[in-house]
Amino acid sequence: MAQWHARRSGERSTVCTGRSNRSERRSRIVPAALCRLAFIGLLLAFSLPTTRPVGADVVRATNFLTLHKNAATIVHGRCVAKREIVEGEPVPYTEYEFKVLTAVRGCRNERGDVVQKITFRHVGTRRGQERANGTQALPLRLGVPEYRVGEEAVLFLTRESSIGLCAPVGLRQGKFPVIKRRKEAWVSTRGNPLLFHRVPKQAFRGRGQKIYTSLRTNETRMDLKSFLTLCREVKS
Repeated sequence: MAQWHARRSGERSTVCTGRSNRSERRSRIVPAALCRLAFIGLLLAFSLPTTRPVGADVVRATNFLTLHKNAATIVHGRCVAKREIVEGEPVPYTEYEFKVLTAVRGCRNERGDVVQKITFRHVGTRRGQERANGTQALPLRLGVPEYRVGEEAVLFLTRESSIGLCAPVGLRQGKFPVIKRRKEAWVSTRGNPLLFHRVPKQAFRGRGQKIYTSLRTNETRMDLKSFLTLCREVKS
């Protein structure tokens, strides 16, 4: 009987050792898995609001009211500087500086005054990163819009994340390029086919209602001033 207990103890001891080895392997795997999950969560955060293809990216088709609701910053600005940080932590990012031409939401200092310039960061770079061993890492491109120096746009930007990154709401849907010709200026709505889908006239105040009533839903551009007025006249 004592020998039987000894054997059983030995068997249990062997099994415990096996479990310990598996636990050690799991302890090495779990942190990597958590990192991947955290990174995937970051990407999903940038995809804000479904499943309709928009350009090359599959994100939710977002109408005007959803863009407006989810934007921490709404600004008409001009890109004046661009800098890629391929060694950025925890992910490579591109830093942009915009001159503020019209501030609809955000873009204010502690005193409440509109600032002249804003700086923000989007995940991803066009350049790859050279590793310590001399090999080259591929660029990180995640479908987040880019801006050329000198380009004007109306942007609906998300709030900065805990790691200092933001993105246009709905990715490309939150970027409206500004087109200028002589004394006229428009925003391009070509990438937003459902921009005013299921948006009632009653969602706007005063002038916003008049502008909205005169809109043609099949147009691919809109007068810049009228667009900015709609942004200001959404009922809270």
